[in-house]
Amino acid sequence: MEADRLTEYAVEARYPEFEEEPSTEEAEEAVKIAEKVKDFVLGRIGGEATSSRTSE
Repeated sequence: MEADRLTEYAVEARYPEFEEEPSTEEAEEAVKIAEKVKDFVLGRIGGEATSSRTSE
């Protein structure tokens, strides 16, 4: 699953001494993956899957 690609961002947030800024493209891709994960989880628990972004 793509969600495992988000792990490095969680680690960086917890341990800022390992700070390495993602590129704009990496950040945009991470947001898209996070939205997919959110929609998947909400779908599984019966919530509405709503994306805060529009398709480009």
